[in-house]
Amino acid sequence: MMIILLVLIIVGVYFFVSSSGRRKAGDFISGREVSALDIIKERYAEGEITLAEYEVMKKAILDGGRNNE
Repeated sequence: MMIILLVLIIVGVYFFVSSSGRRKAGDFISGREVSALDIIKERYAEGEITLAEYEVMKKAILDGGRNNE
C-alpha cells in the first residue's frame, strides 16, 4: 500500500513539474490567453533574447509571418 502511494506521489510531482515549464501561445494566465507577443516580451525581459532578436520576432508576429524583404 505504501509503495502505491509513493508511486502516485512521484508521478504527481513529475506531472506538476513538467507542466509548469515554459508557456506556449494559447495557455491561459489570470483568465487571459497568452499570445506569442507576450511570450517574446517575457523572454526579452528575462534576458533570453537580445533586443535585435526581440524586434525581428515582434515584426514577424505583427506581420502575420509574411516576409516583406
